[in-house]
Amino acid sequence: METTKYIKQSAKRVAIFSLLILPFFLIGIKVGYNKWAGDIKPIPWEDFLALLPKAMIIYTANVICFFIIYTMMLIFLKGSNDSYICTECENVLKKWQMDKNSGKCTVCGSNMEPLEGFYERHPDKRD
Repeated sequence: METTKYIKQSAKRVAIFSLLILPFFLIGIKVGYNKWAGDIKPIPWEDFLALLPKAMIIYTANVICFFIIYTMMLIFLKGSNDSYICTECENVLKKWQMDKNSGKCTVCGSNMEPLEGFYERHPDKRD
């Protein structure tokens, strides 16, 4: 469930970013700035239109790669920081430290709950 949330969030951010970058990408192609020569030589519209399909393929491939990398970063970096607490021994573990199959505590075998809001749900466990 969390993974789909991160994928949707990543898709929105990458779509906005790619739409903001697209005009600059197209202007850069049309203007034809040569980084090594240091001069600006605009290319004719015919050459620009002939170059556009190849440029859009490269641009789309870059956006797809950026989407994949950004989504993986969201899933692995944000998803792994979720903390869980044991309902019995109050042992705190990260999501990646828990037993993957059962969601049980590795110390006593009890159920684990998200740490956020645990003491509001269990006021008797406060010290």
